[in-house]
Amino acid sequence: MRCLKLVTFAQVFLLLASSAAASRRSGSWDAVKRLHAGDYISVKTAFPFRTLCLFVRATGDELICSPIKRGPTRTIPDRLRFRRAKVREVRMERSDNANRAALGAIVGGAAATAAAINNPASRGFSAVIAGVMGSGIGGTIGGILHVLHGRIVYKR
Repeated sequence: MRCLKLVTFAQVFLLLASSAAASRRSGSWDAVKRLHAGDYISVKTAFPFRTLCLFVRATGDELICSPIKRGPTRTIPDRLRFRRAKVREVRMERSDNANRAALGAIVGGAAATAAAINNPASRGFSAVIAGVMGSGIGGTIGGILHVLHGRIVYKR
């Protein structure tokens, strides 16, 4: 019973801490102008997805960044220009490697735990194999899906 109370307290604390962090007021457009060239950012506009890119510069009415090219060579321009009026959010992002490591650890740990529980005859071997396979799959997915976001620089 005491363990249940502790888990409940931890969940409530994490919920309150995350909502407090999310409600913090983000910076102005001047904060975007002060970013360093080459910073890894994501830009959200009216388009439903975020655009990942490397910051180049920002002026009073536009943001310019260099897109991150993945996969086969596509016809992506060298520079992306976002009008300030269309930008809803600019966020610092962590690198692909950090996201790969985070999601790989999560999926690998979950797979190892599931293998150890479901195969009592060979817990150690099954857990190791499932953990390695799960971390490989999670690492691959982590390079595509960003689970670790950085701080919000600008939000309208």
